[in-house]
Amino acid sequence: MPAFPRAQTLKALLHGIAEVSAAADRPIRSVCTDSRKVSAGDVFLAVNGARVNGLDFAGQAIEQGAVAVLSEQSIEEPSLLESASAHQVALLWLPSLPQQVSELSARALGHPSHNMTITGVTGTDGKTSVAHFLAQALTALNPPVALVGTLGSGNLDQLHKTQNTTPGAVELQQLFSDFREQGIRHVAMEVSSHGLDQGRVNGVAFDLAVLTNLGRDHLDYHRSMADYADAKRQLFYKSGLKASVLNCDDDFGCMLALELEERLPVYGYGFDGDMSPQMTARVRGHNLQLTVDGLRFDVSSGGQRYTVDVALMGRFNASNVLAVITSLLALGVPLPEAVEVVSRLQPVPGRMECLKLPNGAVAVVDYAHTPQALEQTLSSLREHSGGRLFTVFGCGGDRDKGKRPLMGRAAERFSDALWLTDDNPRSEKPEAIIDDICEGLDAPQLAHRIHSREAAIQAALESAAPGDVVLIAGKGHESEQVVGQEVIAFNDSEVVASWTRSQNGQLAGGQG
Repeated sequence: MPAFPRAQTLKALLHGIAEVSAAADRPIRSVCTDSRKVSAGDVFLAVNGARVNGLDFAGQAIEQGAVAVLSEQSIEEPSLLESASAHQVALLWLPSLPQQVSELSARALGHPSHNMTITGVTGTDGKTSVAHFLAQALTALNPPVALVGTLGSGNLDQLHKTQNTTPGAVELQQLFSDFREQGIRHVAMEVSSHGLDQGRVNGVAFDLAVLTNLGRDHLDYHRSMADYADAKRQLFYKSGLKASVLNCDDDFGCMLALELEERLPVYGYGFDGDMSPQMTARVRGHNLQLTVDGLRFDVSSGGQRYTVDVALMGRFNASNVLAVITSLLALGVPLPEAVEVVSRLQPVPGRMECLKLPNGAVAVVDYAHTPQALEQTLSSLREHSGGRLFTVFGCGGDRDKGKRPLMGRAAERFSDALWLTDDNPRSEKPEAIIDDICEGLDAPQLAHRIHSREAAIQAALESAAPGDVVLIAGKGHESEQVVGQEVIAFNDSEVVASWTRSQNGQLAGGQG
């Protein structure tokens, strides 16, 4: 049963947000922001997009049965006023509408997120891994569990694709409503800075908020690093939040810990960072070892100490695992049980995904698409292997240009050879994107420039020898490549698998 009754009238929907006269009040079914999906009895939320005016679609919504239209701008179009009058549709001006969509959607569905424990994971790097690892652990401990994020939404064994890391406000509340019907107990959810800034999660009842780190990203959207940090900070000031989990190896995490200590329970984690005695719990990692089989380290908290062995690659994944252990503690799981369950974690698709090659080398597919993430990935692979390290990567078009030379510098520093290729060029010229990357290289003439991503991957794989590692970075799990207006089916792991099959076929033919 819903924790709250569904808003069944316009007055109930807008209680405390806007006044609704007796004449304007009427029964409602639900809310909708897409005029094409409006059903009889719906309230159409005419929210402006980056390129469209929401009111331009109000007429279509009315024709399809909308009983009310809420708009963030005054409604003065004569034809729309005439149509609303003819269909007895209420028109209301609500300037704060963009930030209210999530709450209105929640009210229309009976606040479904109140029926489960919601953990929100934010940060520049590691959101996907931490959310996925946490969903794996909770599934082993207390199913059923759902994931919402970059890889999709739903149960781990049946994820459905979502358009954004954090879905739109209406879509997200409908997901929670579906989860409620399925009896979901826990939701591990990635929360992006865009989703926070645009109010997509304003109506979500978060129980636990987790910070992985803060580094440079999305400065094509946010005006500065300060604005970016402020967007992330919003998650930790959500009303009703019960606890926070903060990375104290990160400067922003340390600062947040000091801010939040007197507001709510703070669980700190890290290998080296300072942790205040006022924290509810401090989870410390020690003696990290990176081997060909994965990670091994000790974890201590509250006088207890245990050893973690997990088949994951990358120093940063040790931090991600520590974040999961700390989150489980905050959710009431005892430390020994948390350590035991994380030892069974499996790699996340497209996140340090290791693929053995016929030539004795290893390909690693990873989503690293920021300077910080690329440097962490490469430095970790250096520690896991003594062979040569090759890197294949590019940068996305129509995104933050400032990070391109920084990524080139990080790749050159740690790699023995570079293949610069296309990521998602979008509307930019691929040549110009690679030129930007090369500005960060000391020896750009040594980098291989191959725009076909498939050809670049194949060239790097063919150049590798036993003991070498080929990192294919930037796209991870993605199954498409955006070139201009065209969306092409493409997946890095599948390219590696196809090349491996062709090599095995050649070996078999040669033996025959």
